[in-house]
Amino acid sequence: MNVILDKVSCTRLPRKPMSSGDWTKILARKLPLILSWIDATVAEHHSLATPVADLDLPHLSRYFPSKLLRQTTAVHLTEQLPLPPLNEIGLDEFSPSKEQHTYEATTYGETIFLQEGHVSEVLYFHELVHVIQWKRLGKEPFLVTYIAGLLEHGYEDNPLEEIAFSLQEKFRQGDLPADLTEIIHKHTDSIWQNTAQSYHLV
Repeated sequence: MNVILDKVSCTRLPRKPMSSGDWTKILARKLPLILSWIDATVAEHHSLATPVADLDLPHLSRYFPSKLLRQTTAVHLTEQLPLPPLNEIGLDEFSPSKEQHTYEATTYGETIFLQEGHVSEVLYFHELVHVIQWKRLGKEPFLVTYIAGLLEHGYEDNPLEEIAFSLQEKFRQGDLPADLTEIIHKHTDSIWQNTAQSYHLV
């Protein structure tokens, strides 16, 4: 995910000249618009969605619960992936820099959007980590935590991305722990607690 999206070739966003109080207040006002856009986008592509469990991805079932693979759907697109219109809803401050980006996948809740031609089991694994993060935190806390990570650390060093990339590499090497979901839950809880404390969200 990068500002709610994934796999950006330019991995760091420019730092924003806003205090934490400023951006959290702005984001709080605009979150309903982002969530509405996400819900509408997922609904619009519902007829194209396929349960991940029905795809030819034999290694994923070794690490993810069968229920998760049945509930999570994938949408393969030949056109550009759907990106939140941040400028249109008054969130210019959170938009990526205008440098060239390459998007391979993005996850909204239990729906993974993938660019046709970039599909691999490793990419699906990465996105399923995000699905678990979304489910663990819920929509609003996930978005706040993800955007906070982007603004503070950039894309690859975003804590929610760090664990996805780290586990993705272990998956590639066939060296994953048995309690994968529990590890993701604990890591996600820790990130949210740090974010909430840093920005006085609780």
